[in-house]
Amino acid sequence: GLKLRSDDGSMWGNVNVYNTQWKDRNQVKYVNSGSSDGADAMVFLTGVNQIHTGIEVEGNAQVNDMFYLMGAASFGTWQHDGDANGTYKNYDTGEQVKYEYALDGLRIGDQPQWSVILGPTLTPMEGLKVQALWGKYARHFADWSPSSREMSDGDVPDRNQSWETPGYSKLDLHAYYDLNVSGFDLTVFMHVFNALDAVYVQDAVDNSSYNGYYSNETGRHNAMSAEVFLGSPRYFNMGVTFRF
Repeated sequence: GLKLRSDDGSMWGNVNVYNTQWKDRNQVKYVNSGSSDGADAMVFLTGVNQIHTGIEVEGNAQVNDMFYLMGAASFGTWQHDGDANGTYKNYDTGEQVKYEYALDGLRIGDQPQWSVILGPTLTPMEGLKVQALWGKYARHFADWSPSSREMSDGDVPDRNQSWETPGYSKLDLHAYYDLNVSGFDLTVFMHVFNALDAVYVQDAVDNSSYNGYYSNETGRHNAMSAEVFLGSPRYFNMGVTFRF
């Protein structure tokens, strides 16, 4: 990591490069073992390892008394490192049954791995502050479970990435006005979220068995077989904060 600051303190920022390795992770799976009492066998799948690498940059600048600017960017590659495997005893045959998951190189889902944020703030008069917060998000892979990549001996493993949702941008607006009424400090505020009323996929589940258009087919890893959750449309709130 690196911290930067100008001599007069009007500009400052941080740069961080990371390489995080999640080792010796495991996942539990229950399978029918053929036991006479009907109990399932518990399989400990080892090797569910991950590598997260990337760079994060943050900058701030007090340009003058009226204008302040902040920005941040993050670019990462988060993926599985190696395949996972485990065994259990089949009581019908007495053999050890092997389970394997084809995970190596598959991206981690459920969160954008790339993002850029800009936030200019205006203070046109004493007590009044107006901020715009714009964000761009990309490389967001649909959520998926390692158990969906189970492979058997002789099978061609499914090593296709989960569905990558479309990148999107969103703009939020915030305004605050401080004033004093009869000796009480008040702040009037207003927030407009998703001010441009963008339509975007906020979360998704890969090959959903519930709401995918082709939910009866597996291995497609596309928009038609995913379950999607759209972000909230434009909405706002406003109010007053009393301090005494």
